[in-house]
Amino acid sequence: MFTKIEPFFIRLITKSFKNYKFGIILKILKMQVSVDISLYPLKEEFKKPIKAFINKIDSQDKFKVKRNNMSTSIFGEYKEIMLWITNNMEETLLDDENAVFVLKIVGGNYYRE
Repeated sequence: MFTKIEPFFIRLITKSFKNYKFGIILKILKMQVSVDISLYPLKEEFKKPIKAFINKIDSQDKFKVKRNNMSTSIFGEYKEIMLWITNNMEETLLDDENAVFVLKIVGGNYYRE
């Protein structure tokens, strides 16, 4: 079933093809984001789950990663990042349901070397 917004995007994409405005289509399909993610395990031995989650982030190669003392920032394509976060958050929460994730998501890739 179509939601109310899907016909709008179908019309927008169809109109874009007719007018050769492919930039709009690419922006919709490849939206870039910057995500700041923090994990707070609510138990005395909190370092091990945090390090394990950070190691998972570092082991992938689909997006850029920057770490600091309080959080980890991930930069790249929205759909790839959100799929990765969804899968790995679920795995972490299945291992330890007394954990808190905090996400901040900003449109645009603000990665700086």
